[in-house]
Order: sequence, then structure tokens, then C-alpha cells
Amino acid sequence: MLGEKLIVGLTGQTGAGKSTVSTVLRRYELDVINCDVEAHNIIAQEPCLGALVDRFGPEILDEEGKLNRPALSEIVFNNADKLSALNEITHPRIVQYLLEIAETSYFDIVVFDAPTLIESGLDQHCDLVAVITAEEKLRVQWIQKRSGLTHKQALVRVQAQPPESFYVNRANLVLANTGKLDALVVKAEHLAAYLQNYFQRKRGAADG
Repeated sequence: MLGEKLIVGLTGQTGAGKSTVSTVLRRYELDVINCDVEAHNIIAQEPCLGALVDRFGPEILDEEGKLNRPALSEIVFNNADKLSALNEITHPRIVQYLLEIAETSYFDIVVFDAPTLIESGLDQHCDLVAVITAEEKLRVQWIQKRSGLTHKQALVRVQAQPPESFYVNRANLVLANTGKLDALVVKAEHLAAYLQNYFQRKRGAADG
């Protein structure tokens, strides 16, 4: 618990249905933070931007001195050492920023919607980790539909991620997406109810 808040991590492989679950959770008294959006913001600002320039050079900046994301991506793409350096610079700053957002949240329950929840170490600050799973075939189909990619391009994205076991082995809760939207929505609603009950029990135990 962060103070008196319940901190929940929501993650899973790309195309598994995490966005659907997040949308449902937002209907309840839960603060769902899109960590991708927040990460983009913090990386493009000081002091993170300055640290990136020091490590990768001014070529990662555009003509206005702002972060050129495609240029940075090209530098670290398929280079494990440079990708590791990027993560070492960005992950601690992103995690700290997200924890500050959570601490000042109006809500009792904060959910980090984070594709790299585990890789960044953000999961270590969560009371619970919920993982969305789906078969590879379904995930590829969804990515194609969402991003307009070819089957081959979508498959490359899917297979570039860690295996399902990487997520499941670190999860407290697992929601299996079988491809039926209505069923996933119901599971997300059950998750919301579970988190609310869990928070009440934890708060009751603390007060007692």
C-alpha cells in the first residue's frame, strides 16, 4: 500500500486485451493511469532528456531541440547494450514519476496500465499484479486490426515480447481473454469488484 492507497499493476502481452480491461475499470472508483502516455511525457522533459542526450548524442533531438523519438528508436533498435542503457536512464525516472502521480491521486485505488510493468520494476511497488492473457493467434489478429499491420508484421511484434509465463509467474491475478469481448468485460467487472473488496479488507485490517 502506498500510504493508504491500493496500488495495482495491470499488464500482459501486446494485443491481449489490456486496453479493454482498463476501459472497464475506469467506470468504477478506480484511477487507471496510462503509463505509456506518462512515460512519453517524462522522457521528453528534463532531466531525463538531458541524460539521454549525454548518452546517445544530440542526434536524438530535432531542429527545435525536442526529442526525436524515431531517431532514438533507430539507435537502440536491435542493439541490446544501447537498449539496456536507455532503460537504465528512463525506467527509474518513469517509476518515480508514476509513484508521485499515484500518491497525489484522489482515488483510493490506483491502477498502473503498463505494458512494461515488470521490465521497469514498477511491479515491485504494486500490492497486486493483474495479467491479461490471450492466445498468440488472437493477439496477432487484434494487432492487425488495431494497427493496420500485415500478419507478418504483427507476428514479429508479438514474438518480440517475453513469453506468457514471464507475466503469469509474476501475477497475483490472471484474466484469460478467449476472444469473446462480452466475457472479457465481465471478467474486468469482477476484477474491479475484487479490488474494491480487497482494499476495504486491507483498510479494515490496518484500522483494527
